[in-house]
Amino acid sequence: MTQVEKTVQGKPLSGRITAAVIAHTGMNSRYMRAIRFVILEPIEDEDQPRKLRADFYLKEASPPQQMFCSSYDPKDIGLKPEETYVSQTENPRTYCFEVN
Repeated sequence: MTQVEKTVQGKPLSGRITAAVIAHTGMNSRYMRAIRFVILEPIEDEDQPRKLRADFYLKEASPPQQMFCSSYDPKDIGLKPEETYVSQTENPRTYCFEVN
């Protein structure tokens, strides 16, 4: 069960929701508390919500990721991120990246 903060697309949701997860292993409670972005799919079969005690399938969940932004290209300061996102609409340019 999780608290909805904002619906980005689709039918607006509010309050607490429960989603069914099809997985080989359970999700630990620490991971579940860290999740900030989910993709849900409504359960269409009329019998399934009662059986699963949920109105949605959890298609994907993501805890927050941390990204750093700087006016310096990370390669120029010795960092080697997998990907760098460059905003060229600002002056100076802004380079955003994750450091693992």
